[in-house]
Amino acid sequence: MLICGAVITLPFALILEGTTAVSLMLQPPMLPVLVLAIVVFVAQYAAMFRLQRIAGPVYMSQIGSVAALVGSPAAILILGESLPIGFVPAVLLIIAGLVIFQARTVTHS
Repeated sequence: MLICGAVITLPFALILEGTTAVSLMLQPPMLPVLVLAIVVFVAQYAAMFRLQRIAGPVYMSQIGSVAALVGSPAAILILGESLPIGFVPAVLLIIAGLVIFQARTVTHS
């Protein structure tokens, strides 16, 4: 999936950034960053596929919502971002959905 995404993205990167950006990415100071990014993405995909095998696709569908809840405080504290207007109601709805799903899962086990 990552290779396919790279192949699809590369022409746009070349059009928008030119060959200079691609050549800068391959310079010695950037190579450790590139290798680290590849390792992190591979580990992320491996973990996601493992989680899907253990928990099933329904749990996987909840990852985006949970990541938004966890990532938002990190963005505020680390990056100085501000909360969007509907953040609190969104958090409450996400938590309600998770609770309803878990309650349904427990009663049907």
